[in-house]
Amino acid sequence: MQAEERAFADARRHAIYQVAHAPLRTYPFPHVFVEDILPAAFYRRLLANLPGARAYDPDDATGAERVEGRRAIRGARRGCNRMGAERAGFWSSAFDAFDHVEFGGWLTAKFYETISGRLGLDNAAAHTDLATRVHLVRDASPAPLRPPAGVPGR
Repeated sequence: MQAEERAFADARRHAIYQVAHAPLRTYPFPHVFVEDILPAAFYRRLLANLPGARAYDPDDATGAERVEGRRAIRGARRGCNRMGAERAGFWSSAFDAFDHVEFGGWLTAKFYETISGRLGLDNAAAHTDLATRVHLVRDASPAPLRPPAGVPGR
């Protein structure tokens, strides 16, 4: 594994550790608040490589609720072709690192009880394959973040 690839894998494993040890909060909906989810040096690199506004799609590009001022890059291939080569390389590697079975597996495990209850899964369906998706969201909206549609108490 080369140094650059190792840096992304290390950031992913750091994030997994932070998520795994963060308390699950249930109000107003199940979530975790994770401080220092990324190593400080990696986070500085991430900030330095944030793409310009034209790299993002409108937030409703995949059917999500449209919020004025909220835009997203949904996966490496969607926005990386609209940024410079160096930034594209960084974000392609970042999407690959976090859209990874290791990270997705930990997220699924952390929220499995909530997910299984919401989807009506029972013990027989305990091995249901669930997929995670990684998005980079740019939010210049005054609208508050809310739970997804269908979550009780929304």
